[in-house]
This record gives sequence, structure tokens and C-alpha cells, in this order.
Amino acid sequence: MESGYTKPINLGTEELVTIDKLVDMVCQVAGKRLEKIHLKAEPQGVRGRNSDNALLRRILGWQPTTPLRRGLEVTYRWIWSELETRGRAKPPVPLQVVAK
Repeated sequence: MESGYTKPINLGTEELVTIDKLVDMVCQVAGKRLEKIHLKAEPQGVRGRNSDNALLRRILGWQPTTPLRRGLEVTYRWIWSELETRGRAKPPVPLQVVAK
């Protein structure tokens, strides 16, 4: 953020993930279960998504190192801790608070 580069730049994991896999990861992190319904007759679109960090590496000389799953875990716990701090919601189970 302090690089002086002012144009948009992608920032994300280069790990290729399908929506199906992403849903599974989020459910595991949140301790939830979902019944997924796959509509095979509908257009399928792309098989997965990931970030191309080539520009990020070239401009900033840096790239993310946190795996997607770990980022989801940290973010999930942070959101719940923020909601609890503001008296908006209590986590369904005690969560480990992530240091800021």
C-alpha cells in the first residue's frame, strides 16, 4: 500500500480452487454442513479460479504466502471476534481470538 503504485492490482492465492472446493473449505472452517446441488444441465463456466500474481511480484517484489484455507480460518475468527466485540453476535462456539 505504500509502494506508490496507484493502479488496480490482483492480490490473492495462486492456488487453483473450484467453487465446489471453496464451499467445502468455508463449511469446514465454519463447522457447517451444506447440501450442494449441482445443476449439470446449466452452463459450467470456468473450472476454477486463482490469482495471477505476476504483476504483483514485478511491481512490489512480493506475493502472498498464506494458503487460502488458513486465510479463511483467520478471517472467519476475526469476523466473529469483531461482531462479538461490538455486541452484534456471539460465536456459535468459543473461537480462538486471532491477534491483530
